[in-house]
Amino acid sequence: MRNLTKLGLGALLMALPAIAQGNNLGSYSATNEAYVIFGTVDSQLSGSNSLAISYSASDSTTTGNTTNANNIQVDGSAYDPLDVDATNAIAFVQDGAVGIRANGAFSLTLQMPLAKVGSTCVPIFTADTADASVSAFLGIALIDGSTTVESYVADNKAETMSTNVTTDCSTVDSDNIAQNGTITFDVTPDGTTEYSIVFDIGFEIDGSFTTDGSSASTFGDNGEPVADVYTLALTMTASSS
Repeated sequence: MRNLTKLGLGALLMALPAIAQGNNLGSYSATNEAYVIFGTVDSQLSGSNSLAISYSASDSTTTGNTTNANNIQVDGSAYDPLDVDATNAIAFVQDGAVGIRANGAFSLTLQMPLAKVGSTCVPIFTADTADASVSAFLGIALIDGSTTVESYVADNKAETMSTNVTTDCSTVDSDNIAQNGTITFDVTPDGTTEYSIVFDIGFEIDGSFTTDGSSASTFGDNGEPVADVYTLALTMTASSS
């Protein structure tokens, strides 16, 4: 039995070099295909993108730039203020997050109507029937763990953004609005990385304006919106570099 074992082992050892010499597999190099994918989407970001603005004298007795101001109702009820801009904005999305995983450089592009006000691109809600728009508070943070990698904030018709974020509202219609305006994040991860992109979106209480084809102008006593249904048309796409 021992002799059979040795014979089998000897035959195996002899056979291996013959197999290696008789099969030339050539050379190859491993490649890592670049990708960027979306993960879990917060329910706030997958629901309705509209809100109805109306007025009720019983809902507030104050006017001006204050929480629950101007007797505004949203969808027939008193509204919740946006946490990060409680005095000036109605909550639309609070800390709404989307998961992202990428293993190389990528771009995130948000497409939405942007009003061109001077050199600033203003994110807007658009009235369904009236010729009017309302500025949005839009806060976007790309977060790796507890670290904010890139950020964008539009507040009171002004923009603040980090180094690798750009906006484009150069192509406008007769109302001076870029219907397909873009906000772009260019990101280079350090290896495979998981991010959250977090949104805070508010409807600015006194952010209503019409346009005259060249510049935006407010209307109403203090920029209050006309009663109407307003829609925020926002889409986000990702592409690897």
